[in-house]
Amino acid sequence: MSKYKLVGKIGEGTFSDVLKTLSLRDGKYYACKHMKQHFESIEQVNNLSEIQALRRLSPHPNILMLHEVVFDKKAGSLSLICELMDMNIYELIKGRRKPLPEKKIKNYMYQLCQSLDHIHRNGIFHRDVKPENILIKQNTLKLGDFGSCRSIYSKQPYTEYISTRWYRAPECLLTDGYYSYKIDMWSAGCVFYEITSFQPLFPGSNELDQISKIHDVIGTPAKKTLNKFKQIFFFPRMEERMGWISSSFQVPANGKNDVPEKKNNKTKTRLTVCYLTVVCNRDVLCNQKFCQVRRCLSITVGTVTSEVPRQVYNILQLQNPHPTKLSARFLLHEGFGDKPLRM
Repeated sequence: MSKYKLVGKIGEGTFSDVLKTLSLRDGKYYACKHMKQHFESIEQVNNLSEIQALRRLSPHPNILMLHEVVFDKKAGSLSLICELMDMNIYELIKGRRKPLPEKKIKNYMYQLCQSLDHIHRNGIFHRDVKPENILIKQNTLKLGDFGSCRSIYSKQPYTEYISTRWYRAPECLLTDGYYSYKIDMWSAGCVFYEITSFQPLFPGSNELDQISKIHDVIGTPAKKTLNKFKQIFFFPRMEERMGWISSSFQVPANGKNDVPEKKNNKTKTRLTVCYLTVVCNRDVLCNQKFCQVRRCLSITVGTVTSEVPRQVYNILQLQNPHPTKLSARFLLHEGFGDKPLRM
């Protein structure tokens, strides 16, 4: 890091610190992602999924550009020098009262889906799409922080506790790592709502509460979906086990309980069976809530008559806990008929 001068700290995460640095070579400012992990060799560094992904995906107008990899073999330290952006989506909307213009929302969502389409076409899915990882500079949006990314073609099961809980797709919550790149689109839908309303769509306090909040908005899953859950994830004597769970693991009316974030397969199965039990024994939930969510997408953009936000919301299929639309389909949506959406 002798070629860079530390200017200040931008942020801190579990696995890294982000610093603002000045290059002594070209006089430009960069973001330095300094890893907390100790690295033994350059081979270990080059095998890091984040570095491989950024090298493979660049250059692209909506992917954060990796400028340089700085590895100090003696200290075992690693820093990723990336382009410096102005802020992230979370910082953009935090404390904001005035709604963002509809054109700007469309602009950001179009660019986000451009980035997802690009990474998916290149065989990578992000697994941690959230406001903090979506960066903005002027009117350009870029997807960053590929520390959790995986190859689409890698063998399942994947890591269970991936993605920040509020943006975690149902298949991440209800299976032991059997999910796909489609989880990125679920997360993008949650981000879209948050940009529009300045409120998180599913702010669950734990995994069961997260499922409950999703259920409250999207309603009871279709019978076909429930049957699919039973066929894929469970075993003989299903009804007997569901009955036992129903009597011994009740869900309070507010949908909350004390299920810990880290759990073994037995607890994960119990959580899923409990979910199915609740679903099978309840009427269609909170359709009024669902209507309020959809209505918010037109009201908060400042144009009550606007249909575009609701159409975009529909194409993300937040009504379906197993979204099948890809980012490419999203990009072709009529709501983006005025692309390239110059600001």
